[in-house]
Amino acid sequence: MSRIRLGSKNCLILFDPELISEVMAHEGPYPERYPVPLMETYAKRTKRAMFNLQKGPDWQSIRSPAQQSIKPSVIKLYIPVQNQCAKELVTWLSNYGNNNPDVKEAFMRYSADANSVVAFDKKIGFLQSMGKSDPDPELQLFLRSISRFMELVGQSIYTVPTYKIWRTKLYTEFETAADNVYRYNVYHLLVLQKGL
Repeated sequence: MSRIRLGSKNCLILFDPELISEVMAHEGPYPERYPVPLMETYAKRTKRAMFNLQKGPDWQSIRSPAQQSIKPSVIKLYIPVQNQCAKELVTWLSNYGNNNPDVKEAFMRYSADANSVVAFDKKIGFLQSMGKSDPDPELQLFLRSISRFMELVGQSIYTVPTYKIWRTKLYTEFETAADNVYRYNVYHLLVLQKGL
């Protein structure tokens, strides 16, 4: 557990699953999350709904159906593919991980694969494409955009939010990254929808 100060508020970051479970059990039907001003600005300017910005009944209307659909019997169906993702990471680490500067990239790709299984009902193959001589440009753009998205959110927390008034370099880079991630996700969700 660690505490950081974000502006005028303290933020408690939990890592222990037991503590996380305890907090979630007592947060009530409408938990309050610390807003990320950069993401709020993006949502306002692009008119895109971002789940992490929803509050109260709006948040609950999205969260409740999602939570009900993720039952142990459904989660169990993902275990074989999640295991495959984990095995690929372990294999990569065994083959290349010793003092390799690309370890962070490998973990990011593993995470993207594991999340794609749940989000798109298929493994995209992010980790398998690592180091290929002819990588898929869309896949590469998506991965770079996710990484940049996260970096810029982190930077924005410690930056005076002038991007709320002006389209600063930080904001325009964030908008580009977020748009790329959004476009990639929409594409795969449409593919999934057609398959149903």
